[in-house]
Amino acid sequence: MGRQWIDSAGADKDVSKLNAGAKSIAQFSDEYFRLAAANSVAENQIIPMPQPGEERIVSIRGHLYRMTP
Repeated sequence: MGRQWIDSAGADKDVSKLNAGAKSIAQFSDEYFRLAAANSVAENQIIPMPQPGEERIVSIRGHLYRMTP
């Protein structure tokens, strides 16, 4: 596995629990674009483009998402 970036809402949490509780969404998948369409501009700003090989765990409206490349 590559690197993982976790937004500030989860920074003080147990990483293994974050991973277990996060819904995986592949970058640029249909589900990714549905989530982006439902988000506010501010919510979409916390899911910037990951670096190569990097996953991002973000909290949006109380739900955890793991954005995978």
